[in-house]
Amino acid sequence: MTRRSVAGPLASSVLRRGGLCTVALALVCLVAAAASAEDASDAASGGSKNETQAVLKANRELLDRLRRLERRLEQATNHRLPLAAYKLPETVTLCGEYVPQELWDVKVRLEREFLSILSSEPVVILWVKRANRYFPHIEKRIRLAGLPDDLKYMTVVESNLNPQARSWAGAMGMWQFIRSTGRKYGLNHSYWLDERRDFEKATDGALRYLKDLFKEFQSWPLALAAYNAGGERVREAMVTQGVTNYYQLALPQETERYVFRVIAAKVILENPGKYGFALDEPERYRPLNTDWVKTKVIGRRLHLRDVAEAAGTYFRHIKQLNPQLRRDSLPRGVHRIRVPAGAAEDFHANLQAIRQRNSRQAKASRKGQKAVTYRVKKGDTLWAIAERYGVTIRALRRWNGIRRGEPIYPGERLLVYVK
Repeated sequence: MTRRSVAGPLASSVLRRGGLCTVALALVCLVAAAASAEDASDAASGGSKNETQAVLKANRELLDRLRRLERRLEQATNHRLPLAAYKLPETVTLCGEYVPQELWDVKVRLEREFLSILSSEPVVILWVKRANRYFPHIEKRIRLAGLPDDLKYMTVVESNLNPQARSWAGAMGMWQFIRSTGRKYGLNHSYWLDERRDFEKATDGALRYLKDLFKEFQSWPLALAAYNAGGERVREAMVTQGVTNYYQLALPQETERYVFRVIAAKVILENPGKYGFALDEPERYRPLNTDWVKTKVIGRRLHLRDVAEAAGTYFRHIKQLNPQLRRDSLPRGVHRIRVPAGAAEDFHANLQAIRQRNSRQAKASRKGQKAVTYRVKKGDTLWAIAERYGVTIRALRRWNGIRRGEPIYPGERLLVYVK
């Protein structure tokens, strides 16, 4: 006689009720049933052949059900709860300052942003992934500046942690500087360069700006509001309304929502697993591992294609590592460029060899021609210059590294090769 187990039927009964806890209980029951079947198999080894085969078949079926149930349990544990199940913590702070949820509308405004963010699942998943790449550097710079760590969550709200983000108003980069404010805090902007998109430089500029705002307003919520709307607008609202507390100050809706959105982002990203966004380390983006190189451009331009070749990588990779570069070439002068880690050691030797190769190829293609330097005047066009010297526009672009649609400026010197 084989020993009969009730664990298998019990698992079936429990499983029909559904739910995470019952799935786990059913899994335990099936494990017990599998163990019972194994005992039965041992006992049946001395019985009839048919009895032994029946027990082995039951054992295999139980193991199959066990594997299916394990997969279901794994899926259930990864499933997010309904939105209404997630609650704000009773105590919330921003930069060490208490958020007064007991005020009649503060919790309402905070919950609006909290639930809005939680409902944007793909966006939050990308926040968690990107935070692993960019937060370590931001946290380091914040510590060195002696500022609150919570300021890092501004980048999430400003740009979704995207160094190349651009707003409808022309604000640029991870910290969304407008051009005038960026220039004030050391971020250069030109035809060739936009340092607002340089994640590291923009972080230092933003922290200096925030330090100035806090020095004026003596409140981090007010400082963040001023960062979003401008100090003048916040000062005017405070004077007009006779209010010095951010949570009682009437501001443009975008600014009112902005600070609460930063607070909500902090709550979620401090413990993403609690809100259904648990990602294992391999799923998060690794910090960028790069070297810095300095290169001097003596001629008119240096194409990034040659920079990429010298670094042993691709043009697209160099553009990704250096989002501050607006063009495909570097102008005359000294430039500091990010390259993949390990590429700096041989970079200059490689670049010199590439320049020599390009020079030999250019000389071979211009054999019998004379080089003339032309200084661009106001009103000049490539078409007019090409006509003047009897050359093609395509050749003129190639000789001077000018891509299609790229303008020329008065005072620039162009090389022209004539017979």
